[in-house]
Amino acid sequence: MKKILSLIIISFVLSSVSVSAAPVYSDNVASMLAELKIMQGDPDGNMRYDDLVSRAECTKIAVASSVFRNSVATGSKTSPFSDVTYKHWAAPFVTVGVQNGLCKGYLDATFRPNNTVLYEEAATMFLRVLGYTDEDFGASWPDSQVGIAKNLGILDNVPKSIGDELTRRDIATIAYNTLNTKQKNSQAILLSDFNRTIIDDVVLISTTAEDANVPEGKIYTSAGTYNFADTLNTSLIGRRGSVILRGGDTVVSFIPQGIVSSGTDVRMVYSALGNGIVTYKNGAFSQVDVNNSTVFYMDSAKVSASSALSSLEMGDTLRISYKSNGDIDYILCTKGSTQGPLTVKSPTWYTSFGTDSTSLTVMRDGVKSSVSDVRTNDIAYYLKELDIALVYSKKVTGIYEDAKPNKDAPTSVTVSGVTYNIEGVDAFTKLSSSGSFNLGDTVTLLLGKSGEIADVATNSQLSDKVYGFLTEAGAKQTTVSGSTVTKPYVKVILPSGEACEYISNKDYSSMLNRAVFVTLNNGTATVSANVTNNNISGRFTWTSSVHKLGSDTVAPDVKIIEVSTTNSYEKSSVASVFPQRLNGTTLSSSTILYASKNSDGEIDSLILEDITGDMHTYGILTSAKSSSSSMSVSGSYEYISNGNISSVSTQNKAFSVSSGQAVKIVSADGRSVTSLSPLPKAATGKISSITGSEITVGGKTYTMADNVQIYQKKSYEYTMLTIDELNEMKSDHSANLYQDKAITSGGRVRIIVIS
Repeated sequence: MKKILSLIIISFVLSSVSVSAAPVYSDNVASMLAELKIMQGDPDGNMRYDDLVSRAECTKIAVASSVFRNSVATGSKTSPFSDVTYKHWAAPFVTVGVQNGLCKGYLDATFRPNNTVLYEEAATMFLRVLGYTDEDFGASWPDSQVGIAKNLGILDNVPKSIGDELTRRDIATIAYNTLNTKQKNSQAILLSDFNRTIIDDVVLISTTAEDANVPEGKIYTSAGTYNFADTLNTSLIGRRGSVILRGGDTVVSFIPQGIVSSGTDVRMVYSALGNGIVTYKNGAFSQVDVNNSTVFYMDSAKVSASSALSSLEMGDTLRISYKSNGDIDYILCTKGSTQGPLTVKSPTWYTSFGTDSTSLTVMRDGVKSSVSDVRTNDIAYYLKELDIALVYSKKVTGIYEDAKPNKDAPTSVTVSGVTYNIEGVDAFTKLSSSGSFNLGDTVTLLLGKSGEIADVATNSQLSDKVYGFLTEAGAKQTTVSGSTVTKPYVKVILPSGEACEYISNKDYSSMLNRAVFVTLNNGTATVSANVTNNNISGRFTWTSSVHKLGSDTVAPDVKIIEVSTTNSYEKSSVASVFPQRLNGTTLSSSTILYASKNSDGEIDSLILEDITGDMHTYGILTSAKSSSSSMSVSGSYEYISNGNISSVSTQNKAFSVSSGQAVKIVSADGRSVTSLSPLPKAATGKISSITGSEITVGGKTYTMADNVQIYQKKSYEYTMLTIDELNEMKSDHSANLYQDKAITSGGRVRIIVIS
């Protein structure tokens, strides 16, 4: 503690420290002395640190610091000295001080109360407060007294010497040091006589002002949770230092540890990435770098860096305390005060958060957007500290099958076999017994930022017609509150990628793998395949300035899905496609199963058939055998795909492939292979360069698939390589590139073999 005070006091006397900072640290020490009624400011609250202290004032402070403080009789008529009559304000204190050996007068029977107290006089007085007497000092005045006081630490950080007059700052320092010094022949410091204890190296984490989870009147610290008195300076939240407890359970004072070079930096979390935290402050982003040894405090507990980083969310508050060398000392994490969830119902949805559209930043599904991009039934949250709205558009449509623990008070529900937790009160109300949705109904869940149910769209809020791709149909057994119910159903994938499952009015299995529109009537679906592509076709262009498909403009937020097949007897895969993937690809009208336009005439939705080829599996045949007779034909094949060996046997059919060929592998039912077809060889020769996603062979550049497979062939064995390994070996080997189709048709190099 004395070392802590040293840094505090030094801050007042070193010319390199700004004068404006001095009162902050002085007041923290003074507030403790004032709370103990040892030393207080003038009627205006000024501590007057640079004023000189008289002998009478020093005596009062010493008595107030001692075990004799409660024996002062303010109404006494005793005049202890001729110059300290009973009318003198200090008479009661001088009387107690003299009677208990804390102070003495001069040989002429005077006390000289108005004389400025000297360094050695104060040292002697406070030694006596600790129980030391003349027998301990010896005959060498004042060197003996000063020497003992220095050894005990009473005079630490008092930049004076024998014969010097002392200021109120000096006396405050000596009084504080004395309170934190053991009394003579005791293991207890003087402060314990005041029913006070002191705990060093404590971080003040939060009160209810910083974290709404903290109960009113409580303060979280790294040493535990305590009550706190009005005397505590709560502006020091986030600092490390020493707490002074009254009765062991109430923080009455806090002494900061040292001087923080740049103070506590308060920032808002935007994202946690690896060992970096992207933060936001005053309109600017910056990264706070941490490592495994960085100390975090969260929810009043010290946690590991990995634990803190995994639980940080956008909008949380960081109070970062720095060491004097600029390194991070520790970080306090407080959960952000996020408003929401709010279901968007009007164009002026943001006014519900008390903000306006002028300065508001909107992040919709993780992409910076505008207020006008937000749609009805989106779920919005607001971070006041950042003036950012987080908006989410994900929806799930399916059959309401169960509620846990029960429908009277559900905390989670099961929809089409998937369980979702309930986040919002609106969702709770609608899905509970008092709501409008019954088990077995089709419901559309509006999911929030954590994938939990923020709300449920009512039938009146939903469009009565949706367009998508029919992937499942027929009769389905669903469990409704433990009972098995069989109902016709359809599953449709919308251009947004949203999977919607509806109870249908009949079995629509004959329309599988077709673009359809679904008409809803009280949640029951009627399906029609009469959809159009609006006669759209042409080259797809997607650059920073141009979004076009043929002669039509494409909306910036266009939604695109791609399906692997339209054959009703095959199992079709469906995947969302980023528009950048289609840049430079020519789309024929036959491959565009559905297209729609928004009110501005821009293409906002597309359903495409097998354009990119990215949903298929590719590999190298390592063995291909077939046999035929007048009665039957069969085949046996082995291939390597993504480094794994698989085999296929066929009856009554054979594939037109041979060993060593690169092939596309198709599965009609998602399990067994139904087709092996050779990939055309795009190029053979030396590789001149590999940059990013492109490879150049024979002076021509080809675009590689994101998951391109690279093999080195030795004899009949194939070893899988990385792009970096290929780059190192390129000058020593010839390469064969296999491409599923032309780049202009959406193709990519799928297989590279070097030998």
